[in-house]
Amino acid sequence: MDSYTNLASYYDMLISDDDAQELYLEFTRKYMYGSDVLELGCGSGILADKLYTNNPGLKIVATDLSKDMINVASENYGTDNIVFEVMDMCENKYHNEFDSVLCYCDSLNYVLGIENIRKVFEGAYDALKDNGVFIFDAHSTTRLDEFKEGYDESFIFDELEYSWHISTENNYIKQILRVWDDSIVPTYFFEEHHLQEIYEPSQLIDLLKEIGFTVDVYTDFNYHGIKDGEKQFYICKKENI
Repeated sequence: MDSYTNLASYYDMLISDDDAQELYLEFTRKYMYGSDVLELGCGSGILADKLYTNNPGLKIVATDLSKDMINVASENYGTDNIVFEVMDMCENKYHNEFDSVLCYCDSLNYVLGIENIRKVFEGAYDALKDNGVFIFDAHSTTRLDEFKEGYDESFIFDELEYSWHISTENNYIKQILRVWDDSIVPTYFFEEHHLQEIYEPSQLIDLLKEIGFTVDVYTDFNYHGIKDGEKQFYICKKENI
């Protein structure tokens, strides 16, 4: 089942975290480079909009594999300076055009298989100008233990009900998301299944260096190095050769 299809129009209401978006904004402004930005896995476009609002000189191309998410993002945030387009991050079409490439909110973990991760990293490297920066996050391996026994949460917002089940199997996080919308008669219901793969930080770092990046890592935005936490953040520079 495809991910982020029916969920796209409900994403901002049910999943987006305003506090987390502010942390992403602050982190990006601290480590990004230049004014031409490519975002991979942009989702509903919130970060692209926040980046531009806080840095009006930016030109942003924000991409996502889900055409439904891109439709929502374009409708809500599209401007002359923020262009939204459907693109598979494993098939990056850009060459030496951007100062910064961003990939956040564990979007990289939706890329299954290390050879496909290599394609993402090579595409980001190729899309960057000399001295450009590729910044991304990925789930920590500790997330596998966190969800080992399963995790469930549910919410009710007026006429909208939402449930989320998370479990793990081997190196994978599996998510089942269900939405009931009672404002639509008869009640509108859908279910989406999401699958993410968890990678060892050392494996990602070795691959990044092999491609040609220099790499620095933070855990949960503020802690330098690889530590226990929810996510690692990778700051990867394409050195001028």
